[in-house]
Amino acid sequence: MGSYKQLKQIKNITLLFIISMVLGFATVILYFATQDKKENINKQIELKKTQLDLTFTKKVFELQKKYNSKLEEFIGDEDILNAFASRDRKKLDKLAQIKFDKLIKDEPNFELICFGLPDMTAFYRAHVPNKYGDDISKVQGVLQANKLKKRVSGFLITKLGLFYRVTFPVFKNGKHIGIIAFGINLGYVNDFIEKQFNTESAIIVNTKQLKQSKWFNMLEEGTIGSYTIISTNGELINQFSASGHNIDAQNVRMEDENKIFSIINDIEIFGIKNKPIAKVILFQDITKEVKIYENYLYTFIGILVILIIILSYALIMTFNKFLTTIVSINDDLKDLNIHLEDRVFKEVQKNREKEQQLFEQSKRAQIGEMIGNIAHQWRQPLSVISTSISGMQLQKTMGILDDNEFNNTSQKIMDTTQYLSKIIDEFRDFIDSKNEFSDFILQDAMDKTLRVNGATLQSNHIKLIKRYKETPIHIHSIQGEISQVVLNIINNAKDILCEREIENKEITVSITTNNNYAIIMIEDNAGGIEEDILPKIFDPYFTTRHQSQGKGIGLYMCNTIVTQNLKGEINATNGTKGALFSIEIPIK
Repeated sequence: MGSYKQLKQIKNITLLFIISMVLGFATVILYFATQDKKENINKQIELKKTQLDLTFTKKVFELQKKYNSKLEEFIGDEDILNAFASRDRKKLDKLAQIKFDKLIKDEPNFELICFGLPDMTAFYRAHVPNKYGDDISKVQGVLQANKLKKRVSGFLITKLGLFYRVTFPVFKNGKHIGIIAFGINLGYVNDFIEKQFNTESAIIVNTKQLKQSKWFNMLEEGTIGSYTIISTNGELINQFSASGHNIDAQNVRMEDENKIFSIINDIEIFGIKNKPIAKVILFQDITKEVKIYENYLYTFIGILVILIIILSYALIMTFNKFLTTIVSINDDLKDLNIHLEDRVFKEVQKNREKEQQLFEQSKRAQIGEMIGNIAHQWRQPLSVISTSISGMQLQKTMGILDDNEFNNTSQKIMDTTQYLSKIIDEFRDFIDSKNEFSDFILQDAMDKTLRVNGATLQSNHIKLIKRYKETPIHIHSIQGEISQVVLNIINNAKDILCEREIENKEITVSITTNNNYAIIMIEDNAGGIEEDILPKIFDPYFTTRHQSQGKGIGLYMCNTIVTQNLKGEINATNGTKGALFSIEIPIK
């Protein structure tokens, strides 16, 4: 009897333990199953978000291209340029007003056209002809266009809201005669978003920055945290403002009348100085995705509850039989555990071996690439050492090796050996360079960069010409990323020189300064870039045949590194012999 009670007690405890394990296991399954479903839904939401972001960005680019083409037609009018060059305001008013009226008729969002003189004063305004002679030096784009003699464009905030402003430098017979500025009101961007995406939107500006302008009281339509709403096309933005959500947080959501919205808040609008001046907020309806997740969750919980009830009943009905054979099963389990441990150990060993093989393959590939570069650099010094030793051996055999010749040849071998060691140090420093801001001399950094692929250029019979400013240029920037950009441009130049089979291949690298900027110019003699390709070479996803081979980081990434990471500017033109790339980097 005591044995029976003991077995019954063991049965009850074991049964309770098994049911608890089943519940725990079901909870784990529920967690991972729902997490996987939740992640899939989040990926769908992120995909929609990316599509909205890309569509908006693409539309803005199309908008800019469309306006720029119309403006270029305007400044191409020879009669208008002649009237401006001769400072004939009356004639200019007559000609420009005709053009201005046509622009407004075709594109009602054109707001202003202003002709400015090199002394930073207004000469003529098509939208207010009677206002002229005032100082326009503080108008964004005017100073840059007059000073740099190139087109300046970008978004800015005015008393009427968001504007796209383009300022062209104007030349007559090669002489700079002033600027022409155009302003396009983009206040309708919210209506475009609603029509294009079937959703509400708003444009917001950092309140602290906006208060520094004189337009603050004219533009304020409400606030969200540290931002001011300057335009919107619906009521959701006001409800979002009242909800107290942090606009800068990631994955922000809000509910409104049985609908759930995901807030897209990372679409930034950049100004003329390539700094963010505003944000676009989009309300993405994700009600359908959330309902799918909730229905899946409730269904899965219901199925699990039914399965647990059935399993528990089956356990109770079969436990008595199980209990009578528990000892033998326990022995079997011990054997099974032993075999299982052996199997797990073997599988772990196999995985480790595979990981080691992958590591070795990667390591061999890296070593092979490095050896290839070092081989180019070592070939000539090793030849010098071999020739020197052979010469000494021959002189020794012939009995004409004196101490002076022996010492000179030994010193030559020693110098060459130290040069080989220096090459190894330079390759190691280049590979280990960190992408952090530091102080360095630009000419020295450029020499180290060019030595990395110097032998490769020589093997392709390419002459490298260096034209540096004699005074050392001390710069505070990211040396590694400057090297990446320069090497990519030089590699592209090498490829096109070889592809076009140029007879006397040349690449010229120049370094100079302009005010607070260091300027690196790289020019080849391959004949230049096709005119239809030139405006697009920095566009995302744009490739040419030699770029498609997978070499370098791509000109789009070069542009991103220079403008965003280095806070500089990169341009490409056709020089006298070939493509000319200019990289401007702030000295501080």
